[in-house]
Amino acid sequence: MYQFTSSAYLNQFLDENAAGWAPRLQWLQMEFPDYQPDLSKIVEQAAYLHSLILPFAEGSLKTFTQGTAGGKKQVLAGNAHSLPVQITGYGYGPQKQAAALKVLLPGQSPRYLLSRIQRDAAVSDLNSARFLYQFADQFQSIRHYETLELPVATTHLFFKIPGVDSTFSAPISKWKRPENGTTAQRLFDKVNPVSNTYWVVEGKTIRFRPGTHRITADVIIPEGFEVFFGEGVTLDLVQKARFISRSPVQMIGSDDAPVKIHSSDQSAQGFTVLQAGGRSILKHVVFEDLNTLREDSWILTGAVNFYESEVHFYRCVFHRNHCEDALNVIRSHYLVEECRFIHTNFDAFDSDFCKGEVLNCTFQDIGNDAMDFSGSIVTVRDCKAIRCGDKGISVGEESDVTVLNATIENANIGAASKDFSSLYIRDITLKNCDQGFAAYQKKPEFGGAHIVVEKHKAEGVRRLYAISKGCSLQLGNQKILPEGQ
Repeated sequence: MYQFTSSAYLNQFLDENAAGWAPRLQWLQMEFPDYQPDLSKIVEQAAYLHSLILPFAEGSLKTFTQGTAGGKKQVLAGNAHSLPVQITGYGYGPQKQAAALKVLLPGQSPRYLLSRIQRDAAVSDLNSARFLYQFADQFQSIRHYETLELPVATTHLFFKIPGVDSTFSAPISKWKRPENGTTAQRLFDKVNPVSNTYWVVEGKTIRFRPGTHRITADVIIPEGFEVFFGEGVTLDLVQKARFISRSPVQMIGSDDAPVKIHSSDQSAQGFTVLQAGGRSILKHVVFEDLNTLREDSWILTGAVNFYESEVHFYRCVFHRNHCEDALNVIRSHYLVEECRFIHTNFDAFDSDFCKGEVLNCTFQDIGNDAMDFSGSIVTVRDCKAIRCGDKGISVGEESDVTVLNATIENANIGAASKDFSSLYIRDITLKNCDQGFAAYQKKPEFGGAHIVVEKHKAEGVRRLYAISKGCSLQLGNQKILPEGQ
């Protein structure tokens, strides 16, 4: 492939076949007179494919230093290249490998929107980009990392593409990998659920009793159970009580009798589901007046947290929660559908390292960001954010987000993309915002960000866009770069 897509090979190939090309084209045009193939497109496509084969020395291998112990440091290594790479060794500088390793990292599935943005100076045919979110949801994956034990003084890793002789080196980042959460083993030690005044335990099934329950002690559910809430079940978590489950929860309320999780004294330390091992379904559930979990050094940011736990929210309400995030989903696959986020002090919905969809949701009176995506692959459809203290949509840390029809009113920034993220917007209405679109780099371990807007309306927007160096914005067919770039 590297040979066939090289300009030297392809130009020679086209020259050698030019004599046979013309008469065959004439035959085709006898029946299809409008058919006029453009050979320059073949050359452009070949050049694009050629650029994808060999890695970039400092961009294709992502590393993080997690800590040191016993004279070694723990390094996370992940492949950002489209083809698998083999780590061949490590060294104390970029030129010479000091010791051998043999670690194979799987290829990173293409970042479809970013590839489309980087392929051309501008997306000349927006129809070719408008359905890329479907490919991202189906094929794109969150990066896989391997943990390496290396001498503390190690500064570089050496790697190659299997089957290609060229070897590359990448510096080892001193930064830790950005991520949330911590262990909670102590809270689950010796937990053995038994029937009580607010639930019934039958084998591996926990069913909450109908009615309202005032709960002053932690609700801790270990793994391996099935947990059910029916219509009208209400938990009033007081005196800093918290709900933590390692089992999936099925919370099925109705319009007239929703399930309600709230805190009458506003002290509850959140509702958290950790590594549940199954899909949770929450329909017609109200989360209100909750605070966040704090246990020694373990501090979560969300009033409601789902960590490595697939979840579907349908017509749920997150109201007046006292937290950094009303809902925080981490390393999970999710669907948030027809939900309402109202009166949140800071962010409403925070998605970290996830794949998911946010459909037909409303965000109103949000202290900070309505939707905040980090390291995630997400589709946002038919959503509205009204009165946001900062951003309506915030996309960061190598996220790929597609927005299909959104309205942002009275926000500081309508939509922002940062830190090597790609944001594609098909249709957005901005009203009374200080800024419309912003693309910038915030963290030094990442790169520039990109935004492509197919269609937009702006009313009462003081400044339509702000683009930092190394970033880009495309409005319709107009490519906008920062001044001086």
